[in-house]
Amino acid sequence: TICFGAAMPTTRGMIDDATQMERFKVWGWRVPKNAANAEQVFNAQTVRFDVGSGWIYEPQKPWYLYNTYRFYGLYPDTLTNSRYTANGDLIIPRLDIRQNGGEYDATKSVDVLQAFQPCVVEETSPERVLLQFKHLLTNVNFEILKDDTDNTYDKIVVTSIIIGGMNCIGNLENGEWNYMDTETSYFYTLPNQELQVNTPLKFNNLLMLPQDITEEQPVVFIVQYNYTPSGTTNTVQKYLMTNLPATQDWESNQSITYKVVIHVDKNIQFLTPTV
Repeated sequence: TICFGAAMPTTRGMIDDATQMERFKVWGWRVPKNAANAEQVFNAQTVRFDVGSGWIYEPQKPWYLYNTYRFYGLYPDTLTNSRYTANGDLIIPRLDIRQNGGEYDATKSVDVLQAFQPCVVEETSPERVLLQFKHLLTNVNFEILKDDTDNTYDKIVVTSIIIGGMNCIGNLENGEWNYMDTETSYFYTLPNQELQVNTPLKFNNLLMLPQDITEEQPVVFIVQYNYTPSGTTNTVQKYLMTNLPATQDWESNQSITYKVVIHVDKNIQFLTPTV
């Protein structure tokens, strides 16, 4: 019987352990020895995690000896009309990373993962097929610090940030993303977060479509903060493309962290992002 396992060699998103997926879909083909044509074995087969039995599916399928197999996995299993072709091309007709009625809510981000595993069966069949999942999206993070050289005010309190201008709807085919939308902003209203000099205020796991950060497709970072005890409110807007020491495009299965320093002279500074 063909059995499945799941693993995640790298963590680049909301899910950092394969069992957190709970369920995924599998496609698979086999080619008999000395044959030219592939026969489909699995077509969007749901595989689910059971605490006592591991990854299971019904009905079970047998191994055929002297066959070459190709297995493909996709998470989540709710991506409508998504599929693999016989040559292994993943097609996602429409992926909208926005949540909450069209606005982005980072706490509801959905990770998208894919896997591929070939398997050659000769005289004996393997115990299981271990699918190695990787992230399709880009994990974007921000860390905000207070300038340690300027003590004009006792506190800098961040009240909101906005990240805007990125593509949020796209389709994937032949390994390339095609975008359907370019005017998206992600809003975060904060419960008055006080900045520290050495401990950053973090905004983690903002899952984005892979895309180039260019002047033609600018991404803007807007932060609003208050000074205390003066009570002054300030809003600063910066484009990533023109204000970073080094520009980094957003790539699949990548985690990138932007480090921002807020100065009390009504300015913010981007440090070199870490990837």
